[in-house]
Amino acid sequence: LQVDVAKFISRTPLEAVTLFHECSEIFLDSLSVLLRETTILPDTYVFRTNEVSRELYIVQSGAVELTTDASEEEEGRVEAVLSRDDFFGEVSFIFGMRQTSHARTPPNMTAVLFTLQKQDYTQLVKLYPAEEEKIVKSILWTWDQAQSSGRLGGGKESSAKSAVSGKSGFSGDRGVDANALDDVNKVRYMLNIAKDKKRSEKVVAVVEAVSKNDFKEVARVLDSGEVEVDEGDFEG
Repeated sequence: LQVDVAKFISRTPLEAVTLFHECSEIFLDSLSVLLRETTILPDTYVFRTNEVSRELYIVQSGAVELTTDASEEEEGRVEAVLSRDDFFGEVSFIFGMRQTSHARTPPNMTAVLFTLQKQDYTQLVKLYPAEEEKIVKSILWTWDQAQSSGRLGGGKESSAKSAVSGKSGFSGDRGVDANALDDVNKVRYMLNIAKDKKRSEKVVAVVEAVSKNDFKEVARVLDSGEVEVDEGDFEG
């Protein structure tokens, strides 16, 4: 009954989030049970810069603004306005990176969010490790797309810049000036480290599976396309 109620309330929003597009139906059913609905009053911060998100956020109604820090020269500016089915905070949530933007509700608008707690997510992906791989791969893939299209080079803003996403992913459709490039480069560096770490973990997984003669697991990891057959030879 709990699953049926959760599916009715929060399952549909999950289907609209590109972060979970490759995930299985059973995983999404389980995930929908863990979502909590939260109302954020007008002009309220969801998180601030330098904080690490312990929650993933999906906008159900209303709006959330992503804003920069104010400086002596200028006031903090609104970089993006997120609305229904947009999600944010996923890079900080998944990789443990600090936020480089504020997230807050507008002065005249309430927002209703679905939130996923980090602890609940961690417990769930222990049961579905392949689903976590899909989610991480989705983030890294969209990051690579943003890089290759030049969105991170100063012409367009992407969610990687602020460690939060816009229109259901790394949308890259908002302007950013040169003052933001340091943050972009920092996030690029941190995401590349995370990507290399995940890749190294796959190499270790292959080696361990081979040592246990678990060739089914070896095939599964290699089929993910994240590890080359001879990679272990070069990386020890």
